[in-house]
Amino acid sequence: MGKLNAYPVVPDFEFEEGPKRYAEVLLIVLKKVPAPNDTISWDEVFEFRDNEGTKRQLGALRSFARRVARGSLEPGDIEEEIESSIRSYEEYMSVKKMAHRKSALEIAVVTTAEIAEDLVKIRWGKLAQSLFEIRRRRVQVVEAELHAPGRELAYLVSATERFGSREPVNPRDRLH
Repeated sequence: MGKLNAYPVVPDFEFEEGPKRYAEVLLIVLKKVPAPNDTISWDEVFEFRDNEGTKRQLGALRSFARRVARGSLEPGDIEEEIESSIRSYEEYMSVKKMAHRKSALEIAVVTTAEIAEDLVKIRWGKLAQSLFEIRRRRVQVVEAELHAPGRELAYLVSATERFGSREPVNPRDRLH
């Protein structure tokens, strides 16, 4: 069997020389990162890792870890803060996505009828306007994410949605 090259889902998230406190916080954060299961292909891992939104979310997670490391929270309190922030983010985004789905359905039903009418009456401007409304609604969800509470932990939510539930894994095992 040939040699296998393995790449982390979280590139460059290493324990550099520096404050012990930062390394402690990173260990706590890494416990929350899901490990891809056997059904996930390497291509899917690379696609996730290379996605611009994922990179942005990872940067925010690193900033969160640095900010927490400068504080005085105990490890248990850090874990509680992470879980609380994740819940806040998930709840906020759930409501925003629900509103988006509701309005998208309304637009689809109304737009379908309007499109038929606009095609018959040749009202191209109104037809285009209806189609752009769907795009505007999608942008609103993205904008909501930028203002969501707990958005610094969106990477953990995205990784969990993509790769499955967070497993209790020893983060040090991932480094070897």
